[in-house]
Amino acid sequence: MTDVIGKGANRRLQKRKLPAHAWSEKQERAFLDMLAATCNVVRSCKHAKVDHRSAYRRRRENPVFAGAWRAAILIGYERLEEQLLAQLATPHPFEEDGIDEVPPATGTFDPKMAMELLRLHRATVENRAPTPRGPVVRVTREEAEAALNKKLDVLAKRLAEERGEQR
Repeated sequence: MTDVIGKGANRRLQKRKLPAHAWSEKQERAFLDMLAATCNVVRSCKHAKVDHRSAYRRRRENPVFAGAWRAAILIGYERLEEQLLAQLATPHPFEEDGIDEVPPATGTFDPKMAMELLRLHRATVENRAPTPRGPVVRVTREEAEAALNKKLDVLAKRLAEERGEQR
């Protein structure tokens, strides 16, 4: 860990180690750069050589760091959107991502997973809690028409009441 110079009341300057939970500026920058590149907190902590628990504590206790974390996540999701668009336009995702000193993502690109992550991320961008999404329920054409007709009948009744008509 990096040394710091500390001074107590009526004491001489002394060189001491930073506490284990303290981060240097270099570690913070490395963490935020990797977070922007990957949106992966654990990988970003390993890259910056810090403990992931201290990252969450730092975000909770330091509003400036929390803002930088959010900005890095937003950048990461923009990159994910770009990668998804590139994947749709060409058969191969990015090889070079343009971020200095950050390795590109490895493995196969899963467009369905990317879409799901972006859907979940939309709430973050809009500053709201994500809405849970249940399973898709398939209905027959007859069931769909019956539900639609029921709603149309309710609307027709409301419209007739507003006009003062009797049905």
